[in-house]
Amino acid sequence: MQRAAAQAAAAEAAAGERDARAALDRANAVRDEALAQWHEQLSSPRFSPEMSTGLAAAFNRSDENAVAADGVADRAAAERRECDAIWHQRDAHCRQAASLLAASRRREAWARDERAIEAAADRVTLVWRRR
Repeated sequence: MQRAAAQAAAAEAAAGERDARAALDRANAVRDEALAQWHEQLSSPRFSPEMSTGLAAAFNRSDENAVAADGVADRAAAERRECDAIWHQRDAHCRQAASLLAASRRREAWARDERAIEAAADRVTLVWRRR
């Protein structure tokens, strides 16, 4: 049950990372567009200082948003790696427990067979003594 819960958490973390990476891509696209508009305004023959200042401020805001989105994406990736590690650890514990259970069952079956052989040997010995 712990393995299944860890696997579900890992899948959820992977989905969160994909969403964060998509948000980062969108933020970078917005930043690149704002930068392109600002450069276009600077190189335009109809240069306007007020417009240029506004576009620079928009670029600055979009750059801050892109940096924040990058931080979110990095944290999501770290969380996914952590969830993956927990999942792999729980999976290993589950396989180890199954292996120990199988070994225990084999030992019990061997002991049961040995007791049955001893009982059969005792019966054979008793029959031979009666003759």
